[in-house]
Amino acid sequence: MHRIFKKFLKYSAYTVVAGSISIMGAFGIFNYLNPLVIPKIEPSTVVVDRNGQILRQFSDHDGIFRHWVELKDINPLYLNALINYEDRYFYRHFGVNPLATIRAFGQFITHRKVISGSSTLTMQVARLLYPHERTMLGKTEQMFRAIQLEMVLTKEEILTLYVNIAPMGGNIEGVQTASWRYFSKDANSLNIAESALLVALPQRPSIYRPDQSLEKAKTARNKVLDRLAEFGHLSAEDVKRYKQEPVNYRPSKTQFSAPLLSEELHKQQPDQHIIHTTIDANLQKKLERFIKNQSQTWPEKISSAVLIVNNHDHQVYAYIGSSDLFDRDRFGYVDIVRAIRSPGSTLKPFAYGMAMDYGIIHEASLLTDVKRGFDDYFPKNFDDQFRGAVPMFKALQTSLNVPVVQVLQHLTPHYFVKKLRDANIELHVAEPTLSIILGGVGISLWEQVRLFSSLSTEGRVYPITTKPKAITSGKPILSPESAWITHKILSQVRPANRFNPRKIAWKTGTSYGYRDGWAIGTTSDWTVGVWIGRPDGVPNVGALANRYATPMLFDIFNYLPKDKTTLIKPYGIQTATICWPSGRKITEVPIESCLERYDIDTIDGKTPPTLYDAPGEMPHSGWPKLLNIEDVTMQSVQILTLQNESIIFKSPYAIQLNAQGNAPFRWYLDGQLLENPELDIQSLKIGIHTLSVQDSLQKVDKVSFEIRE
Repeated sequence: MHRIFKKFLKYSAYTVVAGSISIMGAFGIFNYLNPLVIPKIEPSTVVVDRNGQILRQFSDHDGIFRHWVELKDINPLYLNALINYEDRYFYRHFGVNPLATIRAFGQFITHRKVISGSSTLTMQVARLLYPHERTMLGKTEQMFRAIQLEMVLTKEEILTLYVNIAPMGGNIEGVQTASWRYFSKDANSLNIAESALLVALPQRPSIYRPDQSLEKAKTARNKVLDRLAEFGHLSAEDVKRYKQEPVNYRPSKTQFSAPLLSEELHKQQPDQHIIHTTIDANLQKKLERFIKNQSQTWPEKISSAVLIVNNHDHQVYAYIGSSDLFDRDRFGYVDIVRAIRSPGSTLKPFAYGMAMDYGIIHEASLLTDVKRGFDDYFPKNFDDQFRGAVPMFKALQTSLNVPVVQVLQHLTPHYFVKKLRDANIELHVAEPTLSIILGGVGISLWEQVRLFSSLSTEGRVYPITTKPKAITSGKPILSPESAWITHKILSQVRPANRFNPRKIAWKTGTSYGYRDGWAIGTTSDWTVGVWIGRPDGVPNVGALANRYATPMLFDIFNYLPKDKTTLIKPYGIQTATICWPSGRKITEVPIESCLERYDIDTIDGKTPPTLYDAPGEMPHSGWPKLLNIEDVTMQSVQILTLQNESIIFKSPYAIQLNAQGNAPFRWYLDGQLLENPELDIQSLKIGIHTLSVQDSLQKVDKVSFEIRE
């Protein structure tokens, strides 16, 4: 008997060895004839904001949302639940679990149906990569591919494939996408109950998905929890508590914010499955809703674009290329942020700034707003009116055309364009002429925002970016002194129907035929650019800039954090009292020739004299007679703080009241005398109010304003 047993063992060993050699030989042949070629997995692209929040999700070519995630970025609770539920011996087998396979095969023979599965995680990856029919032959192929996978990939690589391609219902694949879609969170934030559901979901994705049946999803989740308790990974008390909880189904739609920017970045980086941006998603989404709602009040086919940049890191925090991507009537698919348009009057501040640096003018230089020509170029104002003698600061604040052409004639268009291009501002103009300062040039909103940001960055133009990277160097376009003076002048302009508590330095522009309306503003921390018009360039009847762009600009600033810094006055700024019409310091002019005085800020104390006619400029006469126009204006009392019909949003701050006229002033709110010259906005009731002022000569000015929540 002992001899027979030894013989049996001997022949059994031979049989096992021979069988193993045969299997290995067969595997080698099949492996040679059918080498492993792992299909390329195309992750969907996701564009995220500066904090990792999703802006836009792209599907792949087949419409599948599959957002790639590494194991280190998945909560270990999920990975532990997955391995213990699906494949406890994952780190021990070679792709196939022989004992589980034999058990499953025996149960199938005995019961004539599948009682328990034998698929390892590796086999499931093989089935997903190489689909097959659910037959014995298909199962054999699956095991063959699983062994091949184990030969060329590490366990971590195989597990990474599974968590990214596992079906999670509909066109959703992978734990990251499922976590976003069903729970509105990243996979690294999954709790144990959520993890259990996503572990069970690939077994029957069309049935267990929570958006189809919360009850069936709960049943599937509880099955996984029971298995974890059975293997000692959860206590009975914990399982009982988790099973009593409802499914934490908090769905999120496919994100679609900053669509035009996301599309462009996706084209630039087609192989990146996560594209990082500098956008602030919360700000972006608020402004997208704001612009879309505003567009309902605009004429048909009018669109808008908005760009917001931080002046310190030069990064773009909001990028709105059109009012509504899906509104074809408004050409929503056209990205106006990068489009080349006419700037209207928005370049005027930089002509004045360069002229101050060049020593041609100072803050209150006497300029001429009269009918005149420059080399057969006859500019006129928007309202066809002329104001006569005006100081430079008022010519800029009221955006008069003739005075800025007068200055550019002395500065020369070629010098102006060269300075802009030396600062890497992209301009589209063949031959620089005087008309460029009134809009005869092409420029984008992107470049305009860069340019205006320089007024808050000591006259230096920096690159701006939507990609997270450090920007440390900019190119000078104005001196710190002229930038500061220009910023000061523009921040004193009172907007119609809005209040300017931040002291925003802002400028509007309207191109010929009302094709483009601009409003661009800058503070110490932020620069905001607004464009409105028809993307197809068809003229519009109406004042686009004043009616739409300006209110939008100031409303958008209300969405931004308060400025944390202030602009520092440069050392080269010196105060001086100058006389008209000479433009010289009062100490340099006979008293009888000082017909008008201005206290101004100068660059290093320089006060260039009044401009004389330049070559090609039509001579004019009338000084100092035309000064009387300005004198009449100066004698009337006028409220400077608010413009009539201003809108003020309720906030915890007080507004200091200022007026022009003969002091002292008496202030009245809704007919009641104010003890102090200020408005406590927080204490005012919602609605319409009247503010009036009376000077020492009993002259009165009044304005109405509205307080809103």
